[in-house]
Amino acid sequence: MSNSLRDQLLKVGLVDEDKVKKAEQKAKAEARSKNKQAKRKPKAERRAEKAAQPESRKSAEQVLRERSERDAARARDAARAQRIKEERRARKQQIVEIIDKRRHLRKDGEIVYNFVDGKKVKRIYVTAKLRDGLSAGTMDIVRSGNGHEVV
Repeated sequence: MSNSLRDQLLKVGLVDEDKVKKAEQKAKAEARSKNKQAKRKPKAERRAEKAAQPESRKSAEQVLRERSERDAARARDAARAQRIKEERRARKQQIVEIIDKRRHLRKDGEIVYNFVDGKKVKRIYVTAKLRDGLSAGTMDIVRSGNGHEVV
């Protein structure tokens, strides 16, 4: 059963090699002509396609314009995000400088001062002068780096 119908007909003697080759050539020629006919279009269709080309060109130009606008918007957004990052970095640096300038030294602190940091109660050692300022509200405690400072 592995033999094709062609081989089986040749073995039986119903057809000869020449007839088989001619039939195959004829089938291929018909397939080619059908392909060519399918590719050929009437003049009316070709004219319609040519008339439609400017529209497609306009739509292609519109797509390119929209794409370039989108790219420009993305570039603006990226530049804006970068500018915001730089501004935040500059503000953080300013805050650190302000804290360094205005902080009070607590190295001789003997009095425990409790304060709330988020949901936790924390403690620092302060002098009597610093405790009075914190209690009066003229001074405050800020988080700086790993610790807390009195400003």
